Parts: sequence; C-alpha cells; structure tokens
Amino acid sequence: MNPESTQGTNQTAWLRLDQKYDILGQVRREGIATLTAKQIIEYRETRLLTKIGERSELPPFLAENRLAILPLSRTRFAIGQFDAFHDLPDFKNDEVKLIRDSQLLTLQLRPNSEATSLLVALDTGMFDEFLEEKPARLGTMGRMGSGDFTFAVGGYQQEIEVSGSQIEIDAGIETPASIALVEAKSTEVGSFLVRQLYYPYRTWAQKIANRKRVRPIFLTVSNDKFRFIEYEFTEPGVYSSIREVRRCSYQLSDSKVPESSFRALLAAPIAEVTRGVPYPQADSIDRIVSLLIFISESDGSVFKEDVAAQQVFVKRQADYYINAARYLGFVKEDPAGQTYSLTQIGIDVVESGPSRRTGILLQRITADPVVRQILIEHRTTSTWISSSAINVGIASIRGLIDDGKIQGVGEQSTIERRAQTMAAWANWSLEHIQ
Repeated sequence: MNPESTQGTNQTAWLRLDQKYDILGQVRREGIATLTAKQIIEYRETRLLTKIGERSELPPFLAENRLAILPLSRTRFAIGQFDAFHDLPDFKNDEVKLIRDSQLLTLQLRPNSEATSLLVALDTGMFDEFLEEKPARLGTMGRMGSGDFTFAVGGYQQEIEVSGSQIEIDAGIETPASIALVEAKSTEVGSFLVRQLYYPYRTWAQKIANRKRVRPIFLTVSNDKFRFIEYEFTEPGVYSSIREVRRCSYQLSDSKVPESSFRALLAAPIAEVTRGVPYPQADSIDRIVSLLIFISESDGSVFKEDVAAQQVFVKRQADYYINAARYLGFVKEDPAGQTYSLTQIGIDVVESGPSRRTGILLQRITADPVVRQILIEHRTTSTWISSSAINVGIASIRGLIDDGKIQGVGEQSTIERRAQTMAAWANWSLEHIQ
C-alpha cells in the first residue's frame, strides 16, 4: 500500500483540483462545475477520482460540500450538489427464501466476485423466481457507450446532457417480456450511485424502443445471502424519480450445517478470549465477511479510513468491525497500527465457497465462551436476539471479567452492548442450522 490511504490520496487530489479550477466557486455561481479527464489526470488517474459507487466513498472535499459527480461523456464530468445517491433498504426483518447452490463444480469452487455471484443467481433460478418470468438468460454485460439523452436531477435547476458516456452493465438478463439491467455488489453496501442504474436504463430504453420492458435491478451478495431490489424511474427523464418496486432475499441452503454437526461444534473445546483486542461490539457476521473481502480486493492491506469509506461505517464503526475481525483471528494489525491485513484463516474465509466458509465461521464463533453459553442456554427458545439471550451474555461476560480474562469493559451499558453482539453472533449461528 501507499503510505497514504486511498481516501487521503483522493482528498488531496480533489483539494488541488479545487485550488486550480475553483470547483466550489463554479458551483456557487453556475450550479455546476465541469472538468475534463485531461484536467483530472493532472493529479490522479481519472477513474480513481471519479468512480464513486456509494455515498460513503466520497472524499471529505466532496462529502462536506454535498457534491457528487456525474459523467457527461467519456472525457467530461459534472460536479454539483446533485441528489445522486439512493439508500438501500434494511433487509434485516425481510423473509429469506432458501435455494440450492449451483451444482456446477466451476461455480462451487468460485472466487468471490460480482460476476460469479451473477452466474450463481442465474444458474440456480433466482432470476427466474425474482423476475417472475422465464426463462431468464444472460443477454449482455460489460462496458459500452451510452446513448445521447438529457435528464433532470434534484439539486440542479437545468437539464444535464449526456453524450457517449461510458456505462458498465454487470448483467443484462433477458426474458421473453423484459430486459433486467443488473448492478451487482459482492459485499454489503448502504447506498448506491443512481447513475449505475439510470444511465444503462436510459441507454437500453432507447435501444429497444418499447419492444420489451427495461427493469433496473440492484443485487447485493453478502456471504450466502442474495438480496434483489427492483426499481423503476417513475419519470424516465428525471434521474431522482427512482422508486423501489419490490425486493426479495435468498439464502443458499447448502451453507447450512446439519443438526448433528452443530451439536459437535457445541461439544468442541472452547477458545480462549483473544487478548490485546477490544471485546467485540460488531453485530453483523456478514459485514465482517464483507470487510475481509474488501481487504482481499485491496491488495491484501487497508487503512482504517478506507474501511470507513467502503463499509458504510463512521470511523468508530470501522474500529468496531476491524477489532471484531481481529478478535476472531481473521485480521492482523501491522506493527505501526496503521494498516490491516488478513491472517491465513482470514484468507481461507475469503477464498472458500459458501458451504466451507460457513463451516469456518461457525467453528470459530461457536468456540467463543460467551456465544457458546448463549447457545447452550438459549437455542431451544428462539432463533432471534431476545432480552433473555442478552442477559445470558451479560452474565457470561461478567464471569470472564471477574476471572481477569476480559479487561476494559466496565460500565453496565458497555457490557450490555457487547452481550448484544454475542447474542447476534449466536443468532447468526442458529440461522445456519438445517
């Protein structure tokens, strides 16, 4: 890694661009500033400065001034106070449908990527089921040029003109009646840049001229869960008119372990509490997996600021999830405390398919003394976090504090917060029993 984080490098470049081209002054005077790729590349590669897929990836210069970037062509970019992003819904309480993993060996041994996740969703019939049209077949994918169109966007009073901008379609899934244009993410995200759906939507709506319906789809794949959302643009000429139509979550049933295997895990030796790492308060195991994948995709090492940008975390939450991953033994800190990389077991988690990955995670999680106690006392009464499960966790944590195995967790509210995390980990474990 460079001595400066990606966020820090981008921030420096944007400050220099503002100093030279008066971006903020242009926006104040005209409502919009334009930069060319030639101007941007003076300070950093254009793609690295303009490819911002979600709100949390905005460097401080853009975020603090409520600025976003929209491409006008392959070489021109507009910067303004656009309503450019859309928040994803909270899937936590949604019904989850079970579906068999692909039986193709090449996909069972798949690396983690958007492309392979899309192939799994196609091969297992998720697209057939979600779109309610079959057969669903892969029709297009990859980079291409947009058409010429204009649109209105919240935050700017005039229409924006686009001509030959580059678009990228993760998958164009065609059925007899429609074309679903899919933007896929292989980790959890909290928001997305609407352009990723809107520009392909406008381009393909013009291409097919009402011969089929164009359906914008956003897909996130988090560990063994596939979450689909279909959107529509209620006014095709208005970027900000995006509206959710429907959504559905699927879980790969192959990632669940038999009851007998789970009982064996509960009878295995308990792990020692990890020393030298804050006791965890990061509830989402799937988000921890997303963190490991992000580190792997970042040449194996990241700065904390980059975690905060990619994982939809504020700085404190980045600390929580990094420390949880360290506590579990998946991530290690460099001696200077600046960067974080994967341990061998962390690498194994990333490189494993859903079934083996679940096995690795369950083996480690159920070996934790607090999670183990919650599971032993609580697993027959509920599969969801409850006050009784949290109370079991509180009592177990207090016992470890009294034995000197946990330090730095003194206040009652802090103990309760940690117990909630352990109850959430226990609940994740229960969700993965057949």
